[in-house]
Amino acid sequence: MAVRGFPLRGVLGIVRLPGVFSALANVLAGYLIVTRGAIQWSLLLPLLGASALFYCGGMVLNDYFDYGEDLRLSPSRPIPSGAISRRAAGALAVVLLTGGFALAALGGARQLLIAGLLLIFIIAYDALPRRGAASVMLMAGCRSLNCLLGLSTVPLTAQVWPLAVPVFFYIAGVTLLSRDETRAEDKTLLYLCGACMMLTAASLLALFLTSHLPRPWLLFGLALGLAAVLQRLKSTLRNYRPAEIRRTVGALLLGMVALDALLLVGAGLWWGALILLFAWWPAQALARHFSPS
Repeated sequence: MAVRGFPLRGVLGIVRLPGVFSALANVLAGYLIVTRGAIQWSLLLPLLGASALFYCGGMVLNDYFDYGEDLRLSPSRPIPSGAISRRAAGALAVVLLTGGFALAALGGARQLLIAGLLLIFIIAYDALPRRGAASVMLMAGCRSLNCLLGLSTVPLTAQVWPLAVPVFFYIAGVTLLSRDETRAEDKTLLYLCGACMMLTAASLLALFLTSHLPRPWLLFGLALGLAAVLQRLKSTLRNYRPAEIRRTVGALLLGMVALDALLLVGAGLWWGALILLFAWWPAQALARHFSPS
C-alpha cells in the first residue's frame, strides 16, 4: 500500500508514529494550563497539527542524516531496510517541517518566533554530529520549544515559561540514554539519565513550591512516577544490552505523556490529565508495531 508514492508502512515507521502522542501531549498540556481549560479550537488545532508535523518531520530528517550509521548498526530501520528510499524520506521531511511551520505561524507573532526557533533546533540536531553535550541540549530544546507552542497563547512571562523546564530535563535524560541503544558500551549514560530524571522531579517540586502548579496531588503523582522511572532504569542497569536500552528509551518517550498529565494534575485540571492518559493507550498499542525511538 502507498500514499502518493510513499510506501505506507515505511512512512508510518520513519515518522515514529507512537511518539507523536507525546509531542501532542506537550502542546495540549501547556495550552490547557494557561487557558485554564478554556478551548478555542481555531487556535488549538493548528498548534497540535504543527507539533505533530514538526515531530514527524524531525524524525524523518534524523533517519535521513543517520543513513550511513543505521546501515551498519540498525539495518532494520526504514531507510536501510528499503521500506522507504532515502530520497523519498528527504522530500517527506521537507514537506512535514514546512507544513509544521506554516500551521504554527497561523497563531501569530509569538507562535511564528517559536516555530522558527524550533525549526532551527530540529535541523541543527539532525544535521550536526550527535555525540557531544550540545546535541543533548538541542533535543531537549526542541521539546521545550514544542511545549512553549502550547503555552504561547499567553505572553511567556516568568509565571508561564518555567512550566517547560521539567520537559527539558526529562528529554535530556532520554536523549542521553538513547546514545547507547545500538552499542550498550557506556553505563555512564544510564546514570546521567537517572540524574536528569531527578532534576525533572526537582523542577516539578520547585513549580509546586512557587505556586506555578499548586495542587498537592502533584506530589503524590510525582512520587509514583519517579519510583517507576528509577525502577525501570535499575532493571536496565542489570541487563545493559541494546534491546533492553531500546525498550527503556521507548518507554520513557511514551512516559512523556504521563509527565504532561502530571503537569495538568498540578494545575488542577484532572479531566485534561485523564484525556492524556487515555491517549497513552493507542500510543502503547502502536509501539508494538512501530518503534517510538
